[in-house]
Amino acid sequence: MSITKDDLAEILVQAGLDATARSKVIKIAEEIEQEKKEEKGNNGPKAKNKYVILFRTDNDEIKKAITETEAFLIKTLENVDANEVPNRMLRAAVEQNINVKKKGKINKWNEWCRYVKGKYRKPYQVQPCSKEPVQIVVLDSESIPFNKQ
Repeated sequence: MSITKDDLAEILVQAGLDATARSKVIKIAEEIEQEKKEEKGNNGPKAKNKYVILFRTDNDEIKKAITETEAFLIKTLENVDANEVPNRMLRAAVEQNINVKKKGKINKWNEWCRYVKGKYRKPYQVQPCSKEPVQIVVLDSESIPFNKQ
């Protein structure tokens, strides 16, 4: 609930303050309101989140291959087999490609995450969690090294 300038003036009159004191209090309240508005405007753009997949292996060849690969985070229902997800994504893309003009056709996996419309994804219960590729970070050790202090 916010108090208007007129409400504040009426409250100050009822409190028995003289005109000089009332004007000082109203001026201070206006300054505080102005500072609040300036603070709201100075927050800047909100930072975007990104997804990171942590992968653990001892095989150096796999480490190199994984860090040079694009990865995408896809959400699906719990009862859907993970190996079936690419096939569902493909069927959604094919359905969209059949129903749209040349400009909206999906030809690559990264395009699928960015451009497949919800009405084509929904029947196959697959949804991208991010439109940009996910970064994969390879962990060097199996256990978390805690420093004893």
